[in-house]
Amino acid sequence: WEASEATEILGRIEYARTLRSGVDERPFGATFDELSATENASLRLRPTLEVAPGWTLTSRAHYSLYRDQFLSDQRGANDLDAYALNLEHLFEVGSILSGQAGDHRLTAGVEGFLRHLESPRLTEPGQRLTLGLYIQDEWRVVRTPRILVVPGARIDADTQYGFHPTPKLTVRIDPSDQLVLRLSAGLGFRAPSFQELLIRFENPRAGYVVEGNPNLRPETSQNVSVGVEYRPSGRLWVSGSIFYNHIDGLITVGETDDATVFTYVNIASARTAGAELSIVFRPARGLTAEVGYTWHATRDEVEDRPLEARPADRLTATLRYRHPAWGVTANLRASWVGKRPYYEDPAVWARPYTLVDARIAKRIGRHVEVFAGADNLLNAGELRYNPIAPRAFYLGVTTRY
Repeated sequence: WEASEATEILGRIEYARTLRSGVDERPFGATFDELSATENASLRLRPTLEVAPGWTLTSRAHYSLYRDQFLSDQRGANDLDAYALNLEHLFEVGSILSGQAGDHRLTAGVEGFLRHLESPRLTEPGQRLTLGLYIQDEWRVVRTPRILVVPGARIDADTQYGFHPTPKLTVRIDPSDQLVLRLSAGLGFRAPSFQELLIRFENPRAGYVVEGNPNLRPETSQNVSVGVEYRPSGRLWVSGSIFYNHIDGLITVGETDDATVFTYVNIASARTAGAELSIVFRPARGLTAEVGYTWHATRDEVEDRPLEARPADRLTATLRYRHPAWGVTANLRASWVGKRPYYEDPAVWARPYTLVDARIAKRIGRHVEVFAGADNLLNAGELRYNPIAPRAFYLGVTTRY
């Protein structure tokens, strides 16, 4: 709604419901019929106001509801029947003020989050309030060649984890229109999400369970990265970067005594470093090819070994085609993931795997689109070290008005 030339209000309402059913045959001979129902609903409002020439105030209000029900019904008996209901409410408000003052573009904001969770795994409902304040200055030091210096800082206040400041400094240099150089350094903070702390997630299709860990601590980090982008023409874009992170209390997925049940754990001290290369090429109109490679070295500094389940090598490739006159879009994505360590007795290196997904869509008229696709075409995955969903095909239709 454009209330005036200086005021605009955007609104959005969403609702989704997903039902899943399956059969679980336990090792002791019992058979269970399982049914899960997940609902997501959200309401968003975003008013924007021009408070002065060149200065804009954008606010937002957001409410979301997550409701998950799980029923396990034993055939021929009811001693082991189970029903669980998880309910999460999220309220979010915030405002951002931004504007230009000479060679400086200033941004300042405030945001607040209130989360409320009810779950049979809790003795009482959980509730958490988080407030954040942040400010950033995009300073154009030199226009030719363009040099930008962007200092910023953020303070988070959490009723569960206290106060945490996270400053950051970024420098961008454009020696020419085709070349961009970046340098960034800063501190990071991430509190565990309610899902990581408390939620039990069932994936009957892939055959595994993820359980939250209420004893998780937040993770803090120190980060440095250097990057370069080069665009010799409108058809080719190349970027590369190197990075280093030192993390205290790294939150990662850990194992339990049950091979099909995973949880979240903290690693007291860890470091990661690596390099990334990405190439985007447009050989013809409507056709885009992307290739990326990441080398990632990790270290658990307590155990003096690489981090578990993290590959050192990852290669991705994407091919996209779009023909507006025909109303056709097509995507083919592939990713190769290298071997990963798992510290059992003895240690195991899981073999590499390749994922391939494909999708094609055709627009019919102005309001209807039909599509078809396939996920995990090579049927990669295994229960112990790579519990991903098996090969799947789908058809669908979308209408928009």
